[in-house]
Amino acid sequence: MATEITTADSQDYKFNPLNFGSLHFTVKASNDAHIALTATADNKPPKYEIFLGGWGNTKSSIRKNNEEPDKVIVDTPKILNNGEARGFWIKWGGGFIGVGKQGEEKPFMSWQDEESLNVLFYGVRSGWGSTGVWTIEAPPAASPGWNLDGPFLWSSSLGPC
Repeated sequence: MATEITTADSQDYKFNPLNFGSLHFTVKASNDAHIALTATADNKPPKYEIFLGGWGNTKSSIRKNNEEPDKVIVDTPKILNNGEARGFWIKWGGGFIGVGKQGEEKPFMSWQDEESLNVLFYGVRSGWGSTGVWTIEAPPAASPGWNLDGPFLWSSSLGPC
């Protein structure tokens, strides 16, 4: 069962519990769709933040603990669309975090943290002139990649999956 969340043009995350090593979702927003992965249901460190369509819907990034510079910044022009729900996934484990597009196996953005965070909650928000409509997909119990307890498997051609 999917969960729908609407976010205002605000700096406030809406948090929900999470018991899996991945998050699959769609979002409809013009820019700045942000996801926080945290140990507690608030916006305090330790945490990872994933920014999709930041900088006027031109870049995406991964940040740790509200600290700049971002750990990774990639060019992602027009990755979001206010008129169309776009699908994404985030997977983490063993300090690795990867972000990909729905239907693609290879992450378009990834980072290896030296420390592994205990992620128990996710939060979503939109801002900087944008609102968001999110659909968080409920994980099927037997689907590979949902209930990850250890490090990711690596493929020599694709990197982490």
